[in-house]
Amino acid sequence: MSPNPIIKEHALRSPILAWIKFIDPEHTLTAEQSDNMASSLAMFVMLASKKYIDGQKEHGGDIRERNLLQEMANEQIDLFWYGPLGAMGWPILSKKEEETHHD
Repeated sequence: MSPNPIIKEHALRSPILAWIKFIDPEHTLTAEQSDNMASSLAMFVMLASKKYIDGQKEHGGDIRERNLLQEMANEQIDLFWYGPLGAMGWPILSKKEEETHHD
């Protein structure tokens, strides 16, 4: 059984929060802002690490051997199409329309 992701996020959040407090000795951020920032960064580390490992399983090799400029361009194009200016901004499909599009 996999460990609870909330527990893992909390384990990462604590040292990240300590780092934020270290780099913000003037307390520019409120405690809530620091906490939210730490939680977001912890979740990012978890998701990004898993995505990298999944990519290694799928593609193998050394990432530096890929055409990184082309890979970044492709990702940026995907961001456009997935985002608010692309599909995210389009009308929501009804259940019937969804079934028609998947056939």
